Parts: sequence; structure tokens; C-alpha cells
Amino acid sequence: MIVRYGNYQHAINTTGLTISQEVLEDEAQVTRQIVTTLNLEGRLRNALPSANPTGLHFKILEMQQAYSFAGRDFGLFNDDGSPTVHVWRNADTIGGIRPKMMAFPKYQGGEYCTYRSFTISLTLTQRPLIYPRYSSFTETIDIQGGGWVADVKEVNFGRGVRQRLRTHEKCTATQSGKAVGRFTYPDVPPPIWPTELVRPEPKINKVARPVGSRSATGRVVLEELEISWVWEFVSTSRLEGDPHYRIG
Repeated sequence: MIVRYGNYQHAINTTGLTISQEVLEDEAQVTRQIVTTLNLEGRLRNALPSANPTGLHFKILEMQQAYSFAGRDFGLFNDDGSPTVHVWRNADTIGGIRPKMMAFPKYQGGEYCTYRSFTISLTLTQRPLIYPRYSSFTETIDIQGGGWVADVKEVNFGRGVRQRLRTHEKCTATQSGKAVGRFTYPDVPPPIWPTELVRPEPKINKVARPVGSRSATGRVVLEELEISWVWEFVSTSRLEGDPHYRIG
């Protein structure tokens, strides 16, 4: 098997690969990200006589140089160069494929003479293939008025006098909410009472929230996009209705 990182290729059958994945969930226990850790363990072999470590010296420098950069494609390939299922494109990740650790953990035997043992760790973060349209959604309606209005007229001595000021007060209402989308802004729910609108369009506020690190090119990956809205209504009679639970 062959391991490649960017343009760097490990010698055939000299490097082993183990893979572990961690699922990150939001407050609703919905998968938001999948973090994959790639652990390499292998040996660099000296093509020169064991008494001359020069060959290993330059192989170590070449490998260190290759893994000093983030944002390269990574994969495990068959001996004929065909890809296995364990291939990751940097463009498909959030923040890029990132080398996190390189170590040379052994010193016994023929280390730095005939071979040099090494371990390398890389991490990458991906979005799930299928995810809900929203990571959160809330909506509230507030209704006031629409019936008669009363008051109490105070007097100098004794209790005041209750009186009805008007028989029909206007009814006002607001429909407000907030939704957080995954990678795109959610749609604003339609007005509950479209014929009673104060204005034809809602008040809207948008917030872009970066999650995770920057990509290898330095571009911030905007993963959570929040939108909030307020619809305003006025009517000659009492309005009745329920907020949306979720749209889409």
C-alpha cells in the first residue's frame, strides 16, 4: 500500500495507517461535524550502507518539509496507484487537512543507521453528508388588543368609577423568531396574518458565525448562519393564531 500527502509519497509497504472518527453533535443531538484523525506509523529506510546515515538524513528532511504544510490531499492507495476508500480531498473539509504531530519515538537497534521509525498524526473536519436544514428554530407571536377598553375614573372620596372608554380597540401583533442554518441562511417564515400587515416586508437581522478554523487558503468557513425576523400586524378585530414550529 502507498500513503500520499500532497505530492509526497511514502515508499510502498513502509507506512501503516489507522483511522478514528469523532461525531460532534449540537444541542439537539444532531450531527454537526465529523472529526477524523489519521495516524501514520512507519519507517524510512536507508538506501546507503548502514555506516553512512546521509541517505536517512535527507529522507527525514524531505518528509518533515512535506508535513510542515497544511491543506494537502491525503490518501491510501493500492500498489498500482489506484485509490482505496481512504482518500480525502482537502477541498471537502472544513479548515483543511492539518498535520498535528510528527515524532521519532524509537532509538534502539538500527535507528538512524539502516532505518528511522516515525509516527505522524493528521486531523480533518467534515460536514455530514446529510444534515437538517436548521440547527435551531424558534418563533413567538405577541397579540394585544382587539376588544373593548376600560378604565377607572378616580374620585376624591370613595372608590373610583369603572367606565368603558371604547368598544373596539385596534389589535396589534408581532411575529418574531430566530433560525440558525447550516452553511446557508434559512428562509424567513411567511406572515401568519398576511392581510393585516403593517408593512409588506419583515425586519430582518443576519449574523454570520464562523465555526472551526480557517481553511488552508486563509478563507473563513462560515458554517452557522443566523437570521432573525419581526413581522408587524394591525387589525380592527382580535387576531388568533399559532407560531410556526419549523419551516422546511
